[in-house]
Amino acid sequence: MFADHKILEVLERILHELREIRRELRPPTPTPTSVAYTLQGDTTMALVPGTTAVFTGVTSPAGSAFPAGTTFTVTTTDPTVTATVDATGLIVSLVLPTTFVDNPASPFSFTVASSTYTPVPSTSPSSITTTTTPSIPVPTPLSVTYTQSQ
Repeated sequence: MFADHKILEVLERILHELREIRRELRPPTPTPTSVAYTLQGDTTMALVPGTTAVFTGVTSPAGSAFPAGTTFTVTTTDPTVTATVDATGLIVSLVLPTTFVDNPASPFSFTVASSTYTPVPSTSPSSITTTTTPSIPVPTPLSVTYTQSQ
């Protein structure tokens, strides 16, 4: 009986060591090489004055992740827009004032930048800065008038 207990103890230690070896051999999660942001609930990426626009980011390559401790900042080209980014760097909220007007000659954009981190693999970037320019909505005509000539 004592021998069975010792055998079980040795097998548990071997299992622990095998799990550690497997963990060390597993390839590390790669860090992102880019992030693409899309406006939640709107395929046109149009910004509406007086609302909060929420953008969701997707990292590339698929399955990549920022290392623990990475921090993010967000800036906009319009100082009247309040912008925040969550701790993951993948959710950006823009509070648009009722006076917000986008200009096709100088379109609104926001930029998310990460802190520096150790990339995996080492050839990947050590930080990411992504600029997103949502599209300007096309006005919907309220009415159409036809005039017939001769």
